[in-house]
Amino acid sequence: MRLHAAVVFLGAFGFWLGCQAAQADDVMMNMSGLVPKLLPSVVSIVTKSLAKPSEAGASASASQMDLKESYGTGFIIDPQGYIATNRHVIDNAYDVVVTLNDGTRLSATVVGHGRNYDLALLKVDPIYPLEAAHFGDSDAMQVGDPVLAIGNPFGLGIAVSGGIVSGLDRDLHFSRFDAFIQTDAAINHGNSGGPLFNTNGEVIGINTALYSNNTGGGSVGIGYAIPASAARLLLPLLKQYGYLRFGSLEVAVQVMRPDLADALGVPQKGVLIDSIGPESSAAGKLQLGDIVLKAGGQEVNRPHDFYRRVAEALDQQIGLEIWRRGKIMRVEVTPTQSPGEAPEASKEMPHPTAEDPQMMQRGTEVAPLTPDSRKRFNLSPDQTGVVVTKVLPHSLGAAAGLSVGDVIVALQMEPVKDPADATRIIEKAKAEGRHFIVGLVKGTNGMRFVTTAMPTHP
Repeated sequence: MRLHAAVVFLGAFGFWLGCQAAQADDVMMNMSGLVPKLLPSVVSIVTKSLAKPSEAGASASASQMDLKESYGTGFIIDPQGYIATNRHVIDNAYDVVVTLNDGTRLSATVVGHGRNYDLALLKVDPIYPLEAAHFGDSDAMQVGDPVLAIGNPFGLGIAVSGGIVSGLDRDLHFSRFDAFIQTDAAINHGNSGGPLFNTNGEVIGINTALYSNNTGGGSVGIGYAIPASAARLLLPLLKQYGYLRFGSLEVAVQVMRPDLADALGVPQKGVLIDSIGPESSAAGKLQLGDIVLKAGGQEVNRPHDFYRRVAEALDQQIGLEIWRRGKIMRVEVTPTQSPGEAPEASKEMPHPTAEDPQMMQRGTEVAPLTPDSRKRFNLSPDQTGVVVTKVLPHSLGAAAGLSVGDVIVALQMEPVKDPADATRIIEKAKAEGRHFIVGLVKGTNGMRFVTTAMPTHP
């Protein structure tokens, strides 16, 4: 009898699982129809930087450094070419190249980035308006909601993975705004900065971190995304100021746990003030042990609720409803500029140097191949051509998708031996009345032909 009951129960459970699986399949099929519409807003990012070898001294020069190439993802937030990504994707890069869904490669400039928050804003100059993604309401997401992650894992190309929201409000102790969305959609190295979409095709997160139990950094089904609610607040600041200019009270708070609420004899709501900085603009108004119930008229249930309300009120008075020793009271405070987010002194990233560089075209420098450049750019001894050592933003080379470290093997189907050879071929094409020139270029992904408008001078 017990066995029969167990069989009936398992049969019913299996039927319920079958229904759930069918519903999930329907949802994923509907999302698969979204993918072609979403792909044009997602870009892959390749950055180049110079890394100091372990054997080099502290004062290693650029010529002693090794070329490091890194991969990431971003997504277009404005048709005029503004792209959101993670700060760690572009850290210390002297060259940032964005590849659009149609294969167009564009040189990108860094508009701004957070120092204590992993966001960055890039700008490219497209020849036509780009297709931008749209933010959704991340605060409306629930555990179990289906999501799609699109990114450039391991630099292998744009790929799509599906999953669900596995958790909300995850605090990884990266910053005071931490309220990460956790997902089991596959997120790997190279996915950083890419969008996490809901079933409406709206961005509800920016994929930023993953948990991995192996040295390869592969996905084990635990990835984290910055919620869209935070990105929508902070990205406009990067566009306006170049850094995250937001309000702070230099006050730290913690969540009200059941044991704290019981010990204090208060309802389990609000956040508990556990630290007040010596330079806090709220000193004398707030006290350790105060419980903040509301900020700006809105309920505060989690630490990031409090920090977000304060961040939005830079240099403006904001009312806080607090509980203090059995009484509810209201205080007015004025958040000031968050310390540590002011822009650093501008510095130029270490950049490869070149021997006898010449301008092959406006804004693009090339140099002969030497033993040093072959080593720095990981080029074979039999590689021929000239190496690209500098590509200025908005230049013809940038528009053609050239990157530092690329090798121009041929121009106008003629082999290129040195910079003087390149100049000769360009001059010849100009005399023939050509409006464009074609080059055979060897990059990190192999050979490709690129075209560029004829430069006005060699």
